[in-house]
Amino acid sequence: MANDNVLQQLRDIILEDDRRQQEQLRQELREIHQSLRQQEVLIEAKVEPVVDKKVESLKHDLSSLNSSVIMQAIEQKIRDSREEVVEILYPIIGKMVKKYVATEIQQLSDRIDQQLDSVLAPDNLWNLLVSKITGKKANASSNVIVAAVPPVVQEVYAVHKTSGMLLASYSRTGAPDRDMVAAMLTALKSFAEDAYEGTQHDLESVTYGTFQIVIHSSHKFYLAAAVSGVLNTAARTNLQERLASIAFQYLTEETDNLTQEKSQEVNTALATIFTEYDFNK
Repeated sequence: MANDNVLQQLRDIILEDDRRQQEQLRQELREIHQSLRQQEVLIEAKVEPVVDKKVESLKHDLSSLNSSVIMQAIEQKIRDSREEVVEILYPIIGKMVKKYVATEIQQLSDRIDQQLDSVLAPDNLWNLLVSKITGKKANASSNVIVAAVPPVVQEVYAVHKTSGMLLASYSRTGAPDRDMVAAMLTALKSFAEDAYEGTQHDLESVTYGTFQIVIHSSHKFYLAAAVSGVLNTAARTNLQERLASIAFQYLTEETDNLTQEKSQEVNTALATIFTEYDFNK
């Protein structure tokens, strides 16, 4: 028994340093752990708002990027599948066009019926009889069509012949780029006249889509009027005479200095003349 006590005392003496070191290590570990925890809390407090802000920014950027990428992918798919798209849309568009054309034809038919009733009125029949007797031509069918689809002046341009600069203009609906239109008309006019240089004639009219463009040339300027509807010979002559009158009054040989005052004067004149223009006067 005494030997056991002696051995225990010896063991305690030998292991005392080890135990002291172990306890010291445990204390150091606790301090390190506590320090790390404090640093973690500090990092969370300072870094987390920055990270959250960055994440939100990335979400927004990715959303915008995804939208752009998706739109590009859709456009590319449509380009690559034009035949399929046409096959899908053709019946729908065909029905819409058919309905629109049918409506327009019905309205045109109604207007022609009204005009025919007017032509067959006693006064008009008498005029037709007089024209037969006198030999003067009365084009009733042309007048009926013109009355059903009357001509309307949509655009008028006063353009310098040489430079192609736009002096003044009138637009019923508002042209998107009048200067560009004026330059295109000048180029087309010059090309046509140069192609037939030996004839010494000016270009007087151009058909552009559903528009008839009537042109009157003066010394240094030309006037171009874009007309929708049916423009028969009488209406064309009426418009050409009005353009000639405007050129004589406002676009003289002395009108070579494109001042702001002159441009405004011609603009006002064109708007006054063509806002409620009547081809029958």
